[in-house]
Amino acid sequence: MPIVYPIAAVPEFVRAWFAFNPMAPIVVALQRIFVEGMSPRWESLALPVLASAVALFVGAMTFRANADNIADEL
Repeated sequence: MPIVYPIAAVPEFVRAWFAFNPMAPIVVALQRIFVEGMSPRWESLALPVLASAVALFVGAMTFRANADNIADEL
């Protein structure tokens, strides 16, 4: 994923792969802020926020289910 240069500078056949990168919307938002001096498109950050919330929930539930065993393993 390009950080400094825009995604438009990447060949067309490679751009399709960026859709599979979960960090892509975050990097594009940071590019808009720091490189272009614009505010990010907040709707594009909905998927990363949702994925983070799901990962946090699953992690918390997994930790709670195994909290008694974690101390024993350490």
